[in-house]
Amino acid sequence: MAATTIAPIALLKLPAWGDGVTSFQPLANRLWETFARAPASSMDSVITWLQGQPIRHCNVGQFQCYELQHELSQYVAPNSTEIFIDGRTLLEYQVLQQPGWPSIHTIADGTFQAFCEILKCFHDALGFSESRFRTQAAYTQRDRTGACTAYPGPEAIYPQLGRIYAHWKQHIYTAPGFAAVVAMTALLNVHPFNDGNGRVARLLFHWTINEGRDSPLYLPIHELSALSQYGYLIRLRQATYHLNWHPLFSYLLMCSERLFVGDGSHDL
Repeated sequence: MAATTIAPIALLKLPAWGDGVTSFQPLANRLWETFARAPASSMDSVITWLQGQPIRHCNVGQFQCYELQHELSQYVAPNSTEIFIDGRTLLEYQVLQQPGWPSIHTIADGTFQAFCEILKCFHDALGFSESRFRTQAAYTQRDRTGACTAYPGPEAIYPQLGRIYAHWKQHIYTAPGFAAVVAMTALLNVHPFNDGNGRVARLLFHWTINEGRDSPLYLPIHELSALSQYGYLIRLRQATYHLNWHPLFSYLLMCSERLFVGDGSHDL
C-alpha cells in the first residue's frame, strides 16, 4: 500500500471581474442569459435522462464524451469518493423547488449571518442531521497513488465565508453568472461542512442563477462530472489552484446551452 501524501489546499483567492486578454466576462454573462431565457420545458428531457441513471449506464445523453472530458483527463488518478450513483441531482432539484426559500435580494440586502443560515438550511434540506460548520480538520480520501488533500482548517471557515458573501453580494446584481460560479467554487474550496459540500455548493449556484425564474432549471453537474473522466473536476482545479477561470466558465456554458437551448455551439 502506498504511503499517504497530504497536500494542503490554500484558500481560494476570489477573482476580480474579468482578467484582461482572456476575459471570462462574456462567458459568465452568457451563462446567466441561458438560465434567464430558457423555457421551463427544457428541464423535461434533463429529468428523463436523470431518471435513466446515466452514470450507471454510461449514457452521456446529448453530449459526446470528448466534449465533457479535459485534455488532462487520461492522467488523473480517480478519487473513489467523487462519484455516487444515487440520483442526488434529482433530490437537489426537488430541494431547490421547495417553497419558502428567500430571494437573492433578501440575502444580498441582509447580513452575513443570514447568508450562513441559508447555507445551513440547504444542508438540512438535503437530509443531513447536523447542519453546522465543521470544527475539525477535513481531508479527501486517498486516491490510487496514496495522495489526499487537506482542506483549509476550521479556523478559516468563517473569515472565508465572509469574503465569499462580500464577493457574491458585490456582483449579484451586475454579473449574477459570475457571482454564482465563484461562490460555488469558493464554497467547495473552504469545505465548511463535514459532508455534503458539493451538494450545498451546487444548490447555492442554482439558487443564485435562477433568480427571477418562476420555474428553476438545474444543471446536472454531478452526473456530467462523473461522465467526464474528471473533466469538470480538472476545470475546477484550474480555477482553484491556478486562478484560470476560463475553462470552468466555458464548460458550464457549453453544458447549459446544450441542455437548455440547443446544440450549444459557441466560440470559446
